[in-house]
Amino acid sequence: MSDAALSDYGAAVEQFGLELHIETSTTQETGLFDAVRIALATGATSLRCYLRYEGRVSEIVSQTIVDLRRLETFDPEGRLRYTLEQHEDLKSEELIGIVKAVANPRLGLLFDFGNMINAYELPLPALPAQAPYVTEVHVKDCLVQQDRDGWAHLAFGTQIALLHRGKPVLGMINQPITGERWFGIGSSATLNEEPIRTSEKTALGEAILYTSALGQFDRARHERFDALTANVRFTRISHDCYAAGLLAMGGIDLLVESNVFDYDILPQMPIILAAGGIVTDWDGQPLADATRYDTVLMAANADLHRAAVKILSRLG
Repeated sequence: MSDAALSDYGAAVEQFGLELHIETSTTQETGLFDAVRIALATGATSLRCYLRYEGRVSEIVSQTIVDLRRLETFDPEGRLRYTLEQHEDLKSEELIGIVKAVANPRLGLLFDFGNMINAYELPLPALPAQAPYVTEVHVKDCLVQQDRDGWAHLAFGTQIALLHRGKPVLGMINQPITGERWFGIGSSATLNEEPIRTSEKTALGEAILYTSALGQFDRARHERFDALTANVRFTRISHDCYAAGLLAMGGIDLLVESNVFDYDILPQMPIILAAGGIVTDWDGQPLADATRYDTVLMAANADLHRAAVKILSRLG
């Protein structure tokens, strides 16, 4: 969307007496810049982000500090309030260290007592340490269970893939909260042991489109994604692995991702393919054997795939 369109959207929000908050699932430069631009153009009051890095904790912390120091450049007038979410990776001392090192008075922490369980930290001991830096809180149910020598919380969704020579040959998506489990192997795709098929819709204008997070798109891909959203029935955001299950069972028609890891996508591929769907990059090419994918397109059938590629492809 252009800055003018974003401004109009912000004005409409204000007419309803609402306050606008922007969220992005990245701290990387391109995604963070775009999120700040959207927040400023819409008149939002705050921006929440979380990191998506792999590797040594010390390296993750150092890179996140570099990322968040750019906020002063992106928002030189200090119009926005910023929140770093604890997202299953870092403990309190590491999060506090990031905030102190960034030294931006408008940056605080989001206290999420469910996410911290997977970082091997319990909420009540963590709260006094984080409290001076907390500006937002996530309150939600969380079932803590024993996990090896520590504990974990019952996750929203778990994915597993079996690879043969770098290619996924079996995939599973497990949703313990709803009691749903998808399997895909060969030509068989099931949900709780019952066969499933993808949607038979062929008209792009009737298609339902999902993506996990707009913050994963750089500006060029964001523009192509926006072009696709303008041609479908409607779009929904932030459903992660559950959206792949919905695609396999015919509940949605397109799933478009960018800047995702192999563990995000490979478990989903055998399920989608066995259910009748198609999985490629945005140019319609097969996914390479890689640990990270710049773009991923999952479609219910060849007609929808062809129509989506025509809009998303750099070659289109």
